[in-house]
Amino acid sequence: MNRDIWVFAEKLGNSPAPVYYELVCKANEMKQKMPGSKVCGVVIGKDTDDMVRAASIRGVDAIYAMDHDRLDTLDACMLKIAFADMVRQYDPEVVLVGATALGSELAPATAGKLKTGLAAHCVDIEVTEERINCMVPAFGGRVISEIYVPNTRPVMASVRPGIFDAPAEHEADSAAEVICVDNSIMNDAVSPVAMVSFVEDAPTNDIKLEDAEIVVCAGRGVSTQEAFDKLRALADKLDAGIGYTRSFADTGLVPDESNMIGTSGKSVKPKVFLGFGISGAAHHVCGMNKSDLVITVNKDPKAKMFQFSDYGIVGDAAKMVCALLEKVEK
Repeated sequence: MNRDIWVFAEKLGNSPAPVYYELVCKANEMKQKMPGSKVCGVVIGKDTDDMVRAASIRGVDAIYAMDHDRLDTLDACMLKIAFADMVRQYDPEVVLVGATALGSELAPATAGKLKTGLAAHCVDIEVTEERINCMVPAFGGRVISEIYVPNTRPVMASVRPGIFDAPAEHEADSAAEVICVDNSIMNDAVSPVAMVSFVEDAPTNDIKLEDAEIVVCAGRGVSTQEAFDKLRALADKLDAGIGYTRSFADTGLVPDESNMIGTSGKSVKPKVFLGFGISGAAHHVCGMNKSDLVITVNKDPKAKMFQFSDYGIVGDAAKMVCALLEKVEK
């Protein structure tokens, strides 16, 4: 076994998904405490040249790439066959995967095939002299548990997107070594599922939560259609991303949980987080507690959300949304 840290590069277009760059930064932090280790990107797919180039950024010492016609798919069953075989061949100590929709399926499937441990949906990873600790929210986010894999390798962890910092620019580094991994295992690979079709989400003008410098978030305190429409208008005026809590999602005013913020949703770290009518449940706070500036409006002066806020306003959240919208429209 070597001491290398592998980072899976999930394909998004012809480039890695943003969480890859976050994990590379974290892997370089870990590398400082793991003498003799290297940070390595992992590219799996068909016609991977573009992906390999995009994944070869500063901070990546090597890229392991497996290219095969049967890997032109989002099928985690096929990807796990390739991924597990790569790990067996090169024996890294740590494998990091973004906890995206694909990664949340691929990571446990690969760990199961390798018969090793996986810490899922981590919010931090700590390297000590004795072990590697993976921090995972538990009991609805009320506590952060430390999970470690004592007897098997590699240590595998899926990490929530938006948790770690990423470089502002992904500077290419041609010095990264590229290792083309033997792909013969895929010649006879069979998946129990078949891709019928792939339909992309319809494009919207909404700013992605992960990219937003300002996030406007709805809680149950703005759970009428009129109040939410005003909140969306305010977000548009502020060029802000719009999110919501689980309690708001339960009202039926949004079609799905795609922009829910919390332990079972997305993690955000904007420069400004504006929360309206949010109680401050632990499972929500875990998804936004790295925001630079938090402003909360809630009519309950004892709302827990005020404990995590830089500024708080005790008042009707829906009325405050209207007042702010009038102000920015002038």
